[in-house]
Amino acid sequence: MVENLKSVASAINTQPTKDEISALLIAAMKTDGFGDLYLASDRVPAAKIHGKPVMLSARKWIHGEIEEVVRHLDGPSGPARLLQGNQIDRSFEVVHREPGGKAERFRFRLNMTAIRSGRGDAGFAITARGINWMPPKLDQLGLEPEIKEQLFPRQGLNIIAGSTGDGKSTTLAAALRDLIETDEIGKVINTYEEPIEFVYDGCQNLCSIVHQSEVPIMVRSFADGIRASMRRNPDIILVGELRDNETIAAAIEASMTGHLVWGTLHANRVADVMRRMVSRFDKEEQASRLGDIISSTRLLMVQRLVPKVGGGRVALREYLVCDDEVRGMLFEASLATIAHTVDGLVRERGKTLLASAKEAHAAGMISDQVLTHMEKTG
Repeated sequence: MVENLKSVASAINTQPTKDEISALLIAAMKTDGFGDLYLASDRVPAAKIHGKPVMLSARKWIHGEIEEVVRHLDGPSGPARLLQGNQIDRSFEVVHREPGGKAERFRFRLNMTAIRSGRGDAGFAITARGINWMPPKLDQLGLEPEIKEQLFPRQGLNIIAGSTGDGKSTTLAAALRDLIETDEIGKVINTYEEPIEFVYDGCQNLCSIVHQSEVPIMVRSFADGIRASMRRNPDIILVGELRDNETIAAAIEASMTGHLVWGTLHANRVADVMRRMVSRFDKEEQASRLGDIISSTRLLMVQRLVPKVGGGRVALREYLVCDDEVRGMLFEASLATIAHTVDGLVRERGKTLLASAKEAHAAGMISDQVLTHMEKTG
């Protein structure tokens, strides 16, 4: 199948058409072991196959050709935005139907940025990562029962943290799929993502309503999306990233006015989550904001993907369910002691990443080496 991908890439000899780019993306997705496709000004097209770079043709694509690809993938203004110093992160979908066959959907996560070209002036680099458009089933993820029970309270703030690539979006998408396919009452769900990865069109939807918006293409920011949701009466709001004080403030307000808000955050431990959220605000606001965060929080979770014995990866999870009693204990903490207090509660009432690693090791899912690393790093 790699040879077919090379053949498709080598056949593009002039300005690439939209159909040729679509054919290249489809051929990439149908290649065993495909990870990423790389197109850049004055460079040979390449792909990462089974984790290793593979050159797809002998010919370098000139800047004008790459510029045309940017227009196909992002529209006429794409090149100008890149030259202004903006990165473009978005999703892209190709639908393909063989004669007499069913339509196939292929989704990609795109990153486009300006780089130094092979001629020494400004050029463009495009990375297209193939993504699964259908969320996995929740029972495939091995979520702890305590987490499952707290996935969908009536209102409040649930936060899943971790590093980039640790499967936060996948876990959220699986949870939403489970709700959509099992809830006979139905929910109104608004999501704000950058970019949209999973979609729910293929779910066996009983009666829920799902509206997905991509930031910044469909709404300007996460905060704008949350504020718009407040006028649309959803039950659940999913926020792709709680990245700034405006977004966090909007999420808190929504969670305290009858909505369930799911958000993601970059943090390595549950003890760091509240402190990191509070740090986004000015010092004079931090104490009151901490109180709001404690009042609204229902679940804090950190997820980390580590190598699995036999190949693939397994999720380790640290978590704390914030019931009334836990929130009462948190209210007794100060800004200076909140992380220490949360850490103690995780050890007493939740689960640490190390405890999760030890369970995975005992089940034969992770190696001695991975466990040792977790013991050293926490």
